[in-house]
Amino acid sequence: MREYSENSFVKFSLKYPVKWNLVVTHSTNGIYLKNKNTVDQKDWFSVEKKRISVLDNYDRIAEARSNVSTTVWTKFQAKRYEQSVDEWPESRFVLEIYPKDYNKEAIVFSGDKDNFELFLNSITGFEIKK
Repeated sequence: MREYSENSFVKFSLKYPVKWNLVVTHSTNGIYLKNKNTVDQKDWFSVEKKRISVLDNYDRIAEARSNVSTTVWTKFQAKRYEQSVDEWPESRFVLEIYPKDYNKEAIVFSGDKDNFELFLNSITGFEIKK
């Protein structure tokens, strides 16, 4: 395994497979990690800051979420589910975390089904920066 460290709107480190040719794309509110060696929509993980109102729109699309459960991830209240939309080639796993002082935003982890648990479980030193 190799390690990737991030220090933008969030700070963390995570481990990813040695065979990956990791490409990292940053946006104002997100980080997208992808294996450049795959040609399909697999082998990816993202961390985004999203407004709660946007996430609430997902609730209106009943088929978009399945098996929603509430949980705690590290010290944050969270929702965990599988998300599927007709336009996507495959469903994804999602974990939304709700920091107490982020009353209108959440941090959203999402990724392909094969790698989501690997990434989520390897995250260390997670901090939200303001």
